[in-house]
Amino acid sequence: MKKPLTLILLLLCISLPLRAQNTDSLYQALEDHTREDSLRVKLLLKLARIEFFSNQTKMLSLTREGLEIAEKISYDRGLAICYTYLGIYYRAQVDFV
Repeated sequence: MKKPLTLILLLLCISLPLRAQNTDSLYQALEDHTREDSLRVKLLLKLARIEFFSNQTKMLSLTREGLEIAEKISYDRGLAICYTYLGIYYRAQVDFV
């Protein structure tokens, strides 16, 4: 049980250099692309992955929007990633102390 979660967290940590990307350009691309399709879901998830390290509340809202669109357009891969990100978010919120 711990190994899959550890692997996911490791993959997220490896993606830390993505934070160096210009997030403004990603937000601009998201603003420009208003059509609810798989590209918008991918943009939302890319931003959610970046925001996880700095603003988890924003990460949650981006992921939920992606989930809503993925459900609407039956984008299974997007659904899977959204649910994974939601699981990571809620797991990070648990206080074991």
